[in-house]
Parts: sequence; structure tokens; C-alpha cells
Amino acid sequence: PLSARGSLQLSLSYSRSNGRITGFVLKARQLRRQCNPYVKIDLIHLGARIGKMKTPTQKYTHEPVFNESFAFELDKNQKIENCGLVFAVMDRDILRSSILGCASIGPGGQESGQKHWENMIGLNGRQAVMWHDLVRARRKTPRPESKSPNAQRAPPEDD
Repeated sequence: PLSARGSLQLSLSYSRSNGRITGFVLKARQLRRQCNPYVKIDLIHLGARIGKMKTPTQKYTHEPVFNESFAFELDKNQKIENCGLVFAVMDRDILRSSILGCASIGPGGQESGQKHWENMIGLNGRQAVMWHDLVRARRKTPRPESKSPNAQRAPPEDD
């Protein structure tokens, strides 16, 4: 059964040799309504956003095909085990954008997101493709366990 908010298909890879996370936002299916969707991607390290990207907007659809690539490089002091990705599917409107749903990938993310992250790391450079149900956005998204208990992750911001 699909999520009431829809689903997002992602392809992810991680190269240990250069600390690079690459991937594709492939497509979404069964969004709740016809809209002008785009996807915001946040790279999170120990609860703080350290990178962001977004896809172009697709016009008036509830089954958008994005096929957009993204890449983030981790510094030597940023361990993949302390990172995660948050994908927020947004609806662009004339006055403002609204969040349709989110998928958290990595430690502390939803179950499919944890599995996808583990597969991505294990494949070392090869793409791992999975669908993720979109969930309601939270004020604070889950974060990997860290030694810094005060670190908090900001919710996706409207740009």
C-alpha cells in the first residue's frame, strides 16, 4: 500500500575513497493532488544542515518525473555514519511553497531510509534504488546518534 502522501523514488551511492554522496531524485507517484512539485534535498551531519540542493519544478502533475542528479562531498572530519539526507517534496504556488511530504534517509530516518542508507554504504560507489513513502514533515527530523546532545536539525526551509 502506498502512503497517503505519495512516494518518492531515489537512487543513491557513496564512495568511501572520496567521501562523495551522489544520487538521483527519479520520480514521485500518487501525490495527494495535482500540483507544481519540486524536491528539496538537505544533507545533515550531527543534526545540522551542511548542504542543500533542489530540483526544478515540474508543472501541474501528481506523478512527476524528475531524473535530477545531486552530489555532496563530506569533509574528512564528517563520517558517513553521522550523516543523513532529508528529501522534502514541495508544491510551488504563486505566493509560497508548501510541504507535501518528506523522506528521511540515513540513521534515525524512517525504516526504508535506514535500509537504503545501509545498502548505499555497502555498495561502495554503485547505485542503490528504492521507493520511500512520504511522511508528514516534523518540526525536528530524526538525527543519527551523536556525542553532541544539543545538536538539533532544522526542518526543511522554504526557499
